[in-house]
Amino acid sequence: MTDFDIPCEAVKAAEQFRILDQKVVDSTKAVLSLYICNYSSGWKTLLSNKMPIQQENGELSGIYGQVMDISNTNMFNWCLSLNQFDQKFISTKDKPVIYILNQEHSPLPLSKQQQACVFLLIRGKSMKEIATTLNLSVRTIESYFVIIKLKLGCNNKSQIIEKAINSGFLHYIPENLIPLE
Repeated sequence: MTDFDIPCEAVKAAEQFRILDQKVVDSTKAVLSLYICNYSSGWKTLLSNKMPIQQENGELSGIYGQVMDISNTNMFNWCLSLNQFDQKFISTKDKPVIYILNQEHSPLPLSKQQQACVFLLIRGKSMKEIATTLNLSVRTIESYFVIIKLKLGCNNKSQIIEKAINSGFLHYIPENLIPLE
């Protein structure tokens, strides 16, 4: 049985599940993710942790996964709002989405704070709003963006947004922005 044979609506995300599995295989590190899908019974958000199973000699022998339905938690509304906002970047409306939560799997070579800045910038936040959200000064945020531009080879915020979306960063949530309520 493969991900494409799952006898439920999760089969819509089979290709995304395979990509996550490949990240675990390639990095031999766990991948923590949020899976958001509109089932016939309504929206669901699942928290998934996929971990490598290694033999004593270090060789990968499989992947172990744990999944928890968090649809009835306070975090659910935040996840749903994020997904609805991000729909404008996704070509198919109501398509299942997987967000990766591990910093080490980020497609951009940025620090934790820099990743948070880019995450918020993509979602239309101003420098002042980013500073407020991260509890930092606007000047600090501006200095982060100078460094981000250098690291990503960009000249302006529009290029940062384009590079971030094209790299897959849209489907990554920096760990310091995940609401733990």
